[in-house]
Amino acid sequence: MTEVPESAHPRWLTESEQDAWYAWRRMFPLVNAEIARDLHQDSALSEADYDVLSVLGSTDGHRMRITAL
Repeated sequence: MTEVPESAHPRWLTESEQDAWYAWRRMFPLVNAEIARDLHQDSALSEADYDVLSVLGSTDGHRMRITAL
């Protein structure tokens, strides 16, 4: 039987790391939804609209081919 090197086995999270990970997983969608609500309320933009405009805003001439977006 072939021996598997120790580095091939995943290191499980400690209890403290697990608590932090699960807290982040619970909080992230709530924060993201609040940001999306604020964005839409303040500017009537969706997150996708904002993403496109922010990419265009950082390019020379503020233009790109649609396939590059």
